[in-house]
Amino acid sequence: MVRGLLISACLLAAPVTSVWAQAPDQVASIDAAIAEADRQADRRRWNNAEEALRGARATYQALGGDYPLIEARIETAWSDYYRDREHWNDAVAHAALAFELTQEGGGEAEALGNAAYDLGYVAYRSGANRQAERAFQFAVEQYRTALPTESSRRWRANGWLELARSAIILYRGDVNEDAQQLNNYRFLNMTAVADPDLAGWLPLDGWAERMSIGIPYTAHVNEIDGFVVLRLQFREDGRPTNLEIVSSYPGDVFDDSVLTGVGNGRADMSVAVPGTTYAVVVTFVQE
Repeated sequence: MVRGLLISACLLAAPVTSVWAQAPDQVASIDAAIAEADRQADRRRWNNAEEALRGARATYQALGGDYPLIEARIETAWSDYYRDREHWNDAVAHAALAFELTQEGGGEAEALGNAAYDLGYVAYRSGANRQAERAFQFAVEQYRTALPTESSRRWRANGWLELARSAIILYRGDVNEDAQQLNNYRFLNMTAVADPDLAGWLPLDGWAERMSIGIPYTAHVNEIDGFVVLRLQFREDGRPTNLEIVSSYPGDVFDDSVLTGVGNGRADMSVAVPGTTYAVVVTFVQE
């Protein structure tokens, strides 16, 4: 499904505003074609969706100029189309081009972050974990300046970044001391959010009573990867309080397991500070 966030952010940039003034009907036609492709893809009418996207490209070419941000919108729509069809390599190719075009067109920080985020997601789904890591790292950096601290997308990008990193660790067999090796093909990892402005981090050696987090049965048997980004504080006795899940994937599959496990831990209050907000990213990777 096409996400309007990238499109609306790109519209703010000067090159698109200029062509909108010069050829508003053609630009509106491109937007309409992309929206129609989205509707057709939702109905799984793939041929109709492709026809709409080819129409959008033909209209763009008829503009007779070089407008990278408009072309990026079309490439994003193609990536979304292949994403809906779960043709991940094709989705990555178009998302990578959309990202490059957004950079070339001087897109603002949020638009750049959105393009990188979309690339990271399809790269992860294609198994290109290092490409996903680079894309999500870029998205985290852009969102740090472009989005408020309460933005769910800003938190979510941090979760995806740590999930990509955990997948790299698992597949190269280099499980670090902050990861729990469950066996040779699945493990969970606990890390800080990469964006230091979001919350503090309590290292695992700062816990007086270590947490025990299990993989839910459904996730185990279906080999589901995912993450939970949790925000919390500590009482004077070290017990966690004000636990809040700020982002998780997929859905709430891992939420209860993480809340229970972290909630049963206890911080070393010579390390933790009462009332300070901390965050932890718990990732689950299964080969």
